[in-house]
Amino acid sequence: MLMKLLVLADLHLDEISDRDLLDQLGDEIRDAARGVEALIIAGDLAEVATRKWPHALRWLGSLVPAARTVVIPGNHDYYGENLSTVDAELDRICSEAGCRFGQCQRLVLGDVRILMTTLWTDMRLFAAAGDAAVAEALWNARKMPDYGYGSIVIGSPERELKPQDTVRVHQTQLGWLTAELARPWVGKTVVVTHHAPSGSVAGPITPLSPCFASDLDALIDRYRPDLWVFGHTHRWAEV
Repeated sequence: MLMKLLVLADLHLDEISDRDLLDQLGDEIRDAARGVEALIIAGDLAEVATRKWPHALRWLGSLVPAARTVVIPGNHDYYGENLSTVDAELDRICSEAGCRFGQCQRLVLGDVRILMTTLWTDMRLFAAAGDAAVAEALWNARKMPDYGYGSIVIGSPERELKPQDTVRVHQTQLGWLTAELARPWVGKTVVVTHHAPSGSVAGPITPLSPCFASDLDALIDRYRPDLWVFGHTHRWAEV
């Protein structure tokens, strides 16, 4: 079955103040979305999502029918929010907008299954170099604005997000994804995440690369999804 999907990531709509630029982006999205079965936003639509997503989703709905749109949160969508609780609110916001919230969700279109999750990283991209390299990656991650700057909080009572917290979220999301990939399926499999699944597509490797990609090459080799699309790195690549 031939199918057309449009996957967009890192739109950061709340950072676009130039109306002409926004109109141009809208025209390009509308043109690219002609005849698509689904538009999937693979993260980073807008920060403080509970406040800004409703407006962003209305804008997207003027370009692509909301019923064909799925939104997966990225790290920036969680800025200004509580990571422990906000997904339920984002699910409600998407439902009210007429679209679908894509966190740990499977979308089936004909013989194609699309598996979607944020998939925070495990911070183990350098694990082959030993435990000390992993510990250093966790320490270096604190330079990211995701952690320790009050950008994202977690828990009750609330506290600032730490790299170890998103490692635990990664484990939960990877567990869901692995279970879905293991389900027998005779059609095509597409995976859409915000974070990257391999160092080979993460761009130039730096001390912060573990914040952008996990080493899931063994998972990919085992289940061989037909396509894996992601965002976060702000560069085009696919696995």
